[in-house]
Amino acid sequence: MDRFTNSMKITIVNDLTGFDRLHDSWNRLLESSDFDSVFMTHEWFSSFIRAFNLEKQMSIVLVYDSCGLVGILPLYREYVKYGFLRCLVLKSITNVHTPKYSFIFRKGAGVLLPKVLALLQRMVQWDMIQVDYISQDLFILKHPSLMIQQRFHTAIVPIMKSPRILLGGDWNTYYKECFSKSLRQNIEKSIRKTQRFYELSCEVIEGAKLTKTDLEEAFIIEDRGWKGQNGSSIIKNESFRKFYEQLAFQTSHNGWFALRFLKLGSRRVAFDYCLKYKTSYNLLKTGYDEKLSKYSPGHILRKNSIMDAFESGYAICDLLGASDNYKLKMANGLDCLYSMYIFHNGVISRMMKFILFDAKEIAGKIGIKDSLKEIYYRLRKPVE
Repeated sequence: MDRFTNSMKITIVNDLTGFDRLHDSWNRLLESSDFDSVFMTHEWFSSFIRAFNLEKQMSIVLVYDSCGLVGILPLYREYVKYGFLRCLVLKSITNVHTPKYSFIFRKGAGVLLPKVLALLQRMVQWDMIQVDYISQDLFILKHPSLMIQQRFHTAIVPIMKSPRILLGGDWNTYYKECFSKSLRQNIEKSIRKTQRFYELSCEVIEGAKLTKTDLEEAFIIEDRGWKGQNGSSIIKNESFRKFYEQLAFQTSHNGWFALRFLKLGSRRVAFDYCLKYKTSYNLLKTGYDEKLSKYSPGHILRKNSIMDAFESGYAICDLLGASDNYKLKMANGLDCLYSMYIFHNGVISRMMKFILFDAKEIAGKIGIKDSLKEIYYRLRKPVE
């Protein structure tokens, strides 16, 4: 499907064949954007869409001007019922495994977004667009007035604060000044304790050396911790396993992936699943054998990984995820992540905005917000 306005055209890709053909042009556009992140590469979405079975729901919007491809909105469709309302929601291709997300626009072209959404609304008649895990630094949060000009209404909701390390200077200075004193003492004490009983080493697996066996061992280590106990570990969910396996092999071909193990003797006891992209070193998944927690293997390996990021010349080491206490003791910065909900002036869209946001605000003022929340969850039902 195509839609034109002046010199701009939008096309929707909703099949894997069309999506796969985009690989080169997708990554070229990403390199010219304001958010050139590994989490927005074609490799990331290829792994994600296949692992989480979104092939039939894809609505990837391509934006063209007279110079060619200028924007990509990676979205998927979901029909939802809120009571008697049947709504079409376009969602960012994200879930809890997504660290960060953005629409992709050539630098300076993000101002086209409201016009793109207006064209998209006439093409597929969406009722709401929900975009999750948007970084505080992205243009989509900085130009609300542009949305208003096109008669769109937005609601922006904070999700989490994600710790990161802005790298600069030398490792020793950072380690002394930014790692908390208690954490440094714990790490150094743990290293001395471990070395009394084991040979301590770090193993790094990259490129063609990576095997499924290596990944499986990392997943088993994660399963020995609290995620294994509550059933949320990679190895206990086929979609999770498929995603992290495919992502590792797709990115390792480009030199973007590293699997780091901490070893006590010959035994692997902790891992960091890392994505290395341009100037950013990203600690996507981590885990350690909790039976050996007295040796603090996770902290020892984390120190090693951050030190490697310093020495390799990266500009940022992103710890990702929520602001857990141990991460805050290492980080020197936070990235605030948000969800954005976009509505237009149609009747159903305005009613959705009232149900999801305006009614909650009124309920909060009169003290029945919790009751309304329960009603909301009972009303909402995905439509097959």
